[in-house]
Amino acid sequence: MRKFKYTAVSQDGIRQRGVVAAAGEDRAVVLLRSKGLIVTDISEERRFSINTLFSKLKKVSPIDKIVFTRQLSVMLETGIPIIRSLNVLHEQARDPYFAGVIKEVVEEIEGGTSLYNAMAKHLDVFDELYLSLVNAGEKSGNLVKVLDRLTETMQRDYDFSRKTKGAMIYPAVIVVVMVGVVVLMLLFVIPKLESLYEEMEAVLPVSTRILLAASSIFVSFWWAILLVLIGAVYALRKYAETEQGQFVMSKIQLKTPIFGLLAKQVQLTSFSRTLGMLIASGLPIIQSLEISSKTMPNRILQTGAGEATKAVERGESLGEELTRHPTFPSIFSEMIKVGEQSGRLDDVLDDLSRYFENESLRTVDNLASLLEPIIMVVLAIGVGILVISLIMPIYSLTSQF
Repeated sequence: MRKFKYTAVSQDGIRQRGVVAAAGEDRAVVLLRSKGLIVTDISEERRFSINTLFSKLKKVSPIDKIVFTRQLSVMLETGIPIIRSLNVLHEQARDPYFAGVIKEVVEEIEGGTSLYNAMAKHLDVFDELYLSLVNAGEKSGNLVKVLDRLTETMQRDYDFSRKTKGAMIYPAVIVVVMVGVVVLMLLFVIPKLESLYEEMEAVLPVSTRILLAASSIFVSFWWAILLVLIGAVYALRKYAETEQGQFVMSKIQLKTPIFGLLAKQVQLTSFSRTLGMLIASGLPIIQSLEISSKTMPNRILQTGAGEATKAVERGESLGEELTRHPTFPSIFSEMIKVGEQSGRLDDVLDDLSRYFENESLRTVDNLASLLEPIIMVVLAIGVGILVISLIMPIYSLTSQF
């Protein structure tokens, strides 16, 4: 139960203040009126605690939401009332934070609120896409069907994300190890060799002197280098949050070889899958486009989808409008035209999402295969430079004796 602070006037005209526990604000007002009080002011009581602070930082994992949605769909399909279904899911939830969210949803529904409105109070758990589909399912009376479709889409998104991230783990680990080795060499190995060179009064080649100078700067000013890196990352992130920065970063993303193609394919997969699901669930095309465009972080792609939405509002063809934006591949716009003409736009969008998903996975595989030999070559060059720069002076000195 949530707690609400209230100010009210009794039938005797006496002003009262207090706290009442209820599932929601409307329910609290009804409860106070039943006691003969006229509510003049009411607000939810907010108490600061460490648990509250950490709960705001807590995120529910995608797999927990997938399991929750699938089980809710199955239980509703078998005829179990929604409150009982949610109570069962609350007891089965592994994540304490998610269990608390489900409990609050139950309390809201018991107070007379719809499932959509109850979930809408937890935007950190249920995003706009999720809420829009639940709302459409409730209004159309097809909540079970919508939840089934939502579960399938969430599962596909989760599997797709795991595949793309998993393929990049090996190259990422190699790069991290390379950077770690370079830092250790600069901090610990090269300074010891420098003292050895000084004792032997060796004549050092240019590459060795450069490495020694870099090591000396790194050892003496590592803290300054670290601060500069942190400051640069912070400044870049702040710039990326501005309107101009978002477009500049989006343009750089799309222009980057291979990675730009991958980013476009991934975002088109998400856009077409979401749009197709929303249309199939009965949402209006304009609302579906507005929600789907938000699944593409790239502002250039998002702007193109936004302009297409405005064109559809004017009664124009979605496929024709997308054709005018070179950022969208021709197969994307042409297939949408076919879907519009045949009246099967949702099915065509689903086919498009599967096509771009397969293309992006193929790009990831090619990228991983391409990066591996490049990383090996870079490692070999790095090791060669270190050997020539650090070992050769010692070899030259020993060969003189």
